[in-house]
Amino acid sequence: MQPRLLDVPASQRVLRVADGHVPRSTLSRLARAGALRRVLPGTYIRAEDATVRAVRLAAACAWAPGACLWGGSALDAAERNAAPFTDGEVIQLAGSARHPQPGIAWYRADVPAGFVARRGGLVFARPVVAAISLAGSDGGLAIDRLLLRDPAAGDELGEVMAWFDGRAGNGARRPSMREVRRHPWSGLERKLHRLLRRSGISGWVANVPVSTAFGWFVPDVLFEPERLVVEADSWEYHGSPQAFEDDRARQNRLVLAGFHVLRFTGEMLDDHPELVIRTIRTALRRLSRA
Repeated sequence: MQPRLLDVPASQRVLRVADGHVPRSTLSRLARAGALRRVLPGTYIRAEDATVRAVRLAAACAWAPGACLWGGSALDAAERNAAPFTDGEVIQLAGSARHPQPGIAWYRADVPAGFVARRGGLVFARPVVAAISLAGSDGGLAIDRLLLRDPAAGDELGEVMAWFDGRAGNGARRPSMREVRRHPWSGLERKLHRLLRRSGISGWVANVPVSTAFGWFVPDVLFEPERLVVEADSWEYHGSPQAFEDDRARQNRLVLAGFHVLRFTGEMLDDHPELVIRTIRTALRRLSRA
């Protein structure tokens, strides 16, 4: 019995002239007939696999066996992203760049073996490496998401960040990396910090312990003269019943200690940043007059 196509690993659904299993003339003929699709020089996949992301990534790995998937492509491989691959998408690779090809972007670097993972014919930068590689373009969001899913990845941040020092693109990457070094567990909080900076709001401190008669607190953001606390809440951190209870008890103690508290969700920060800033400005004006 023939195995179902979906049961066949992605790497086995890639045909290469260099493998010698199928003559070049046969591959070319099948491509002209529409049964195969040539996606890279000497590299073919079945026409029905053209939108299968894992197969397209496997084809890139087969075409460049000395390289590894990089950036967003590496995260796609690591997270088994099953979203359809669309025409015009770019696959990112790291290694010694070959001749330029449409749909391939190169990061020129010899990636250490310890930074690379392999699975089912896919060779990709490990998630912590891929996330840091994206920090120059996504403001550290990939790192934030990684730490939410896998807090233990924080143990490797220093080593991987050190490898990037002096490499291409690190000037843009460095500000996000500095924030991660200072506050490695506060992805959503860093989003709030960036919003405050972009809006020109100053006079606040982040993650500074505060002692009160009702215990110690570490507010996400504190405007000390106005005694205003601003908290950023995410479902990942605050979605359990116990976390819900703890948040309310903590806020009550802050209020009893004389603080004013504003809370914003990740959705508010992403979709309504102007409302977040307007609310904070209004609170600061009122409290400064009190």
